[in-house]
Amino acid sequence: MKDDKRSYPGQNRERMFAAREKKKGKRNNLKLIWDASRENQIQNDKIKKIGKKSRKSKKKSKILGIGIAFFFVVGVSAALFELYLIPNGLHNTVLIGNILYELLIFIVNLFSNWDELKYLRKYDESWIEGMANALKQSWDVLRRISLIHLFLLIGVGVFIGGVIGKMKLINNGERAYRAVVYVLKNENVEVLSDSGIQSPEMKNVLSRKDAEMVEKAKKISVSGDGQNRKMNLSQEDYDNVYFVRGAYDISELESQDEINKVINRFVSDQKDKEKENVFDKSDEEGGAPTEVQKVIADASKRENEAKSFEEIEDILGDREDAYLKYPKATLAKLISNGYEMMALVLMIHGGNVESINYYYGQSILKDFEYLEYGGISDANTKKRLMKISQKYEDMRVINSDWETKFPTVMDLRDAFQEAADQY
Repeated sequence: MKDDKRSYPGQNRERMFAAREKKKGKRNNLKLIWDASRENQIQNDKIKKIGKKSRKSKKKSKILGIGIAFFFVVGVSAALFELYLIPNGLHNTVLIGNILYELLIFIVNLFSNWDELKYLRKYDESWIEGMANALKQSWDVLRRISLIHLFLLIGVGVFIGGVIGKMKLINNGERAYRAVVYVLKNENVEVLSDSGIQSPEMKNVLSRKDAEMVEKAKKISVSGDGQNRKMNLSQEDYDNVYFVRGAYDISELESQDEINKVINRFVSDQKDKEKENVFDKSDEEGGAPTEVQKVIADASKRENEAKSFEEIEDILGDREDAYLKYPKATLAKLISNGYEMMALVLMIHGGNVESINYYYGQSILKDFEYLEYGGISDANTKKRLMKISQKYEDMRVINSDWETKFPTVMDLRDAFQEAADQY
């Protein structure tokens, strides 16, 4: 009987299905021949038959090895994300690249097996079943390509590790471990927030602060990016904070009395500038317009309600913008306090120590500017000099390597305390 040449809907699909069944039949016949040959070899003792128990043992070993390798990739990538990529702002690039890479593998696999997937669906199955079968077939093909399969597992491991890194689990674990060590040494450890546990050194710094300020800092939350952000003073700012160059260089002085004289001269020179408070002048004289005054007034209200590190940054930014155009002693003091608050928040939440040093440094520089304005009473001058001395002491406490990193910090602590005693 001749094949009906008339065309009808679905004819090509039926022919393709018949051709596939014929190929499948040939493969099955070859498999039967291979199995028979293998059985014959087993019977003739040419190869040893592997029992079910042995096969299960090998399968378990293989799964265990894959699991160990996978979690190793997750651990390494999590540490890499948290300790390097996130602080340097590269984590999003890596994660997006990883997702695109995995998507590319799927697309290449899909197109390379399109013919098989195209006719896989049965006539009586739902679209969900068809999609499930197609994905299963796609995975089976991908699994047989060992190299691509390995890359895919590594990619997934990197992605999971990146998520763990963003959750700060490694950093939190390290701080918890430090806390356990301190407890075992019978030292006092204080849990300052839900996000971290601080060492006695940090506690000592906070114990000297205003209680209300510390309680406020504890309530401020910090994101993972803010926690690990790395900030550093410029060389010029470093020189000014630690008095290592210029007219007030103390780096070569060995006597504390000589250093005290230099700092007293610096404080006197700052106060002699008697800068005017431009912000308070009338609008016609170049003072702050009503809109700017309203922004500064709102900043104080927002500061009392702030709940996050980012809000503190925004408030500080508004004040600095106004200060650049309309300088004022009070604004300089508020900005200095804002930088100190940021340092305290990072300290409480286990933030990057270099960033804590940066914010302390910026706070001290703004204190120096505060001393330049006229009309500051001796009492307020004394308070500000004492705060400067305290900030130098804080940096000594939180930096175990202060002797090499900030060699003049102790001299400056004592010198500013001595300067405060003059008022």
